[in-house]
Amino acid sequence: MLSLNQCTVQWQDSKQQLEIQRKKGKKGSYVQLEEQRTNVSGYLEVGMIEAVPLITYRAEQSEMFYPLLLREEATYLITALIPKRVSEQATFTGPFADNYANQYIEFFPRNYWKEKKIGDELFIEVMGELNTKNFVGILDLSLDRKHFFICEIAAKKINYENDYRDFLNKIAEESSNLIMQFGGLSYSKVSSSNTYSSEFSQIIQLRSIMKDLPLAMDTIMNKLHNKLDSVSIIEPIGMSQNPNGFQMISKPYLLELQTGGILKEKFSGYTPRKLIAVKRSETIDTPENRYIKNFLEELDYIIHSLKRSLERIIQNDKKKKIFLLYATEVNSWLTIVEDYLNSPTFRQIGKMEFFPSNSQVLQNRAGYQDIFLLDLRLQSGLSMTWNPLEAVTSDIYVKPIYELYEIWCFFALRSVLRDIFGSEDKASNVWSEEKGNINFNLKKGTSSCLVFQKNNAKIMFYYNKEFSRQTRFGKSYSLKFKPDFTLYIADRSDIESGYFIHFDSKYKIEHLDELQSDSKMSKKEDLVKMHAYKDGIIRTLGSFVLYPGNEFKNYQEGDEILPGIGAIPLSPNDDESKNNLKNFIEEIFSHLLKLQSVKTIES
Repeated sequence: MLSLNQCTVQWQDSKQQLEIQRKKGKKGSYVQLEEQRTNVSGYLEVGMIEAVPLITYRAEQSEMFYPLLLREEATYLITALIPKRVSEQATFTGPFADNYANQYIEFFPRNYWKEKKIGDELFIEVMGELNTKNFVGILDLSLDRKHFFICEIAAKKINYENDYRDFLNKIAEESSNLIMQFGGLSYSKVSSSNTYSSEFSQIIQLRSIMKDLPLAMDTIMNKLHNKLDSVSIIEPIGMSQNPNGFQMISKPYLLELQTGGILKEKFSGYTPRKLIAVKRSETIDTPENRYIKNFLEELDYIIHSLKRSLERIIQNDKKKKIFLLYATEVNSWLTIVEDYLNSPTFRQIGKMEFFPSNSQVLQNRAGYQDIFLLDLRLQSGLSMTWNPLEAVTSDIYVKPIYELYEIWCFFALRSVLRDIFGSEDKASNVWSEEKGNINFNLKKGTSSCLVFQKNNAKIMFYYNKEFSRQTRFGKSYSLKFKPDFTLYIADRSDIESGYFIHFDSKYKIEHLDELQSDSKMSKKEDLVKMHAYKDGIIRTLGSFVLYPGNEFKNYQEGDEILPGIGAIPLSPNDDESKNNLKNFIEEIFSHLLKLQSVKTIES
């Protein structure tokens, strides 16, 4: 990945040009980045040493991100060289074909624009300043429908790209698992007539499936299930070595019996000219392998359908060019699946005639069991009408990493609570079923709740619950509050006398000192908000920030774990942070049980 001071985009069939430059730094050596229909070049950055450069170019292909990455909360100089006649049109609002980009850039007054004559045509350098602010996502800087260029605005975190993939993949996996939990593990195939969920939801689900498919398939191919297959063979009497008496008794008409002969005492006065033998050989054409082949064929069909659907979207709606981003990824999935199907192994395996529901191989053998679970995840995922991006934004240009972290934290907290309290009650308003589809009510700004039970305690896990002077359950003294997540723990015999614990997800924070430093006021206010939750919401004993860092801090009022506020690390692919959160919630639960016991004794 290259750190650039300036990037220049040119098109082979045009004199138009686009230039993106950072406001500070120093130009280094010239580099040629792309030499295709779109010619991209630039100058390396040598004046600044940064953990996360403001302009980076990635030469390797990525299925989710465009090569040129800018960063949020940064400022850039944008210069677009366009024909002067275009700038003089009455409808001219900016040099870019997409008004979204024109509205995002603050252009300098016209007297700052420079006029250039190239050949016989006059051109204008339209100049402006791009302040990315908190925007993270796609920026379409195409100068017209023919001269196409898109860049990414990424979050200011080193591991942003990996996190974004992980959030989508883990959310897809967890949401599918949740459907399987409450939809049951009964086997039900999705027919080709079904209406699949939205294309983006399919992409998320399939990405999760395809991530685990190769390992499962390689495990199967290394130890393929087989069985002994018996075939009856009719042979001349002099050549048969292992005749089968049962077959010959049941099928005497195949033996060509003759009167008399050396075997007449064995065959009631007859001697056969031919005998029946049973030949046994190993075969891989088993019901289990037919099921695996059927799964691959269905997966191939679904991916092909998705590919055609994406092609129609791109062709019919030019605003959704961002779907081009997924074409390479979808094609790579097809290659993987079809390589398995076209292998000599699967050519020996027939069509599935029945589902081997009682097979111990599918239920217990490595590889086969994994494919069975992937199939269940796929079927449940395709019945889901919810996708995490639609839950947090309707803007197709946005990559809402902060909101995705919030949704991911919901599933991470749910997993921790399930480990502590067991499965949640089925009667929850987080999801509903309608006409065979699972609808999630998990949406930013909409209150949802999961309910757990343990011994005599009732635990309610809220997402985006509102607290105000007017709310019936859960009130604040003054202002309206809406924490990301809230735990309410109470004795079932006295449900009104429980206590609230609140959590807010903050992806931007990486280090605890960002919450404490005066130079990071916007982040310091996150900790101040924890004070507001604890002091402003009635019956609250604790409020905590969840952030992808590594330092745990609980600011306790006294010697006990509660009351208090603090910050709790929670990161994808970090089992230690999840275990620490689990231990902390277990301590909170024990402390609240002790409070309930003291209250019972006093009463």
